[in-house]
Amino acid sequence: MTPAKPPSSLQKLLAVSALSVFVACSPKPSGEDLRVAGPNVQDFTAPCQPIGDGGAQACGVSAMLERRCGSLDCHGFSRRPLRVYSKYGLRLPPIEGDGGFEPGLGETTPEERSANYRSAVGVEPEQTELVGKGDGEPNTLLLYKKPLGIERHKGGIAFNKGDDSEACLLSWLKGQTDKGACGKAAELP
Repeated sequence: MTPAKPPSSLQKLLAVSALSVFVACSPKPSGEDLRVAGPNVQDFTAPCQPIGDGGAQACGVSAMLERRCGSLDCHGFSRRPLRVYSKYGLRLPPIEGDGGFEPGLGETTPEERSANYRSAVGVEPEQTELVGKGDGEPNTLLLYKKPLGIERHKGGIAFNKGDDSEACLLSWLKGQTDKGACGKAAELP
C-alpha cells in the first residue's frame, strides 16, 4: 500500500475557501440560542428581603455565593471558570451613565446576579440542565462538590456538610430553594 499524497496547494486553498463560505453564510446566533438552562433562575437571582422582626433575611443563591465565594482572591476574579460578580469583589463593566461600580460600593445589581446564574450553570451546562429538570443528581456537579471538598478546590473547603451554605445550594439544585438558609449563609459569622 502506498502512502497517500499530501494535499496540493490548490486543494488546501479550496478547502479553506469552502470553510470560509460556510462560516460566512451560517446564521448568527440569536439571544435565544445562547440561553442557559438549569434550576430556577428567579430563586438564584432573588435579592435579599427581610423576614420577620429579628433581622433575618431570605435571599437567592447568588447572595450566598457573593458572600462566601465572591471576594477578589476567590471567584470574584475574571479569570476563574466560575465568576461571581458582587459588591464584595468583581463588578460587571460599567454601563454608560451609571457612574461605574467599584468593589465595596453599591449593591450587587440584577445584571450581576443574572451573570452569576449564567456562570454557575455554565460550569457544567449539560449536567446542570439535567439536574434542573430532575433527571440528574445534584451531588454529581462540580458546583456542589468543590466547595464541600469532595473534589479538589484551590480555595479549600468553603461549605460544610449540613451548613446553611450547603443547604442553600443543594435545595436550589433540587428545585426547592431554602431562601432562609441562603439568607443565613449570606451573612458572615
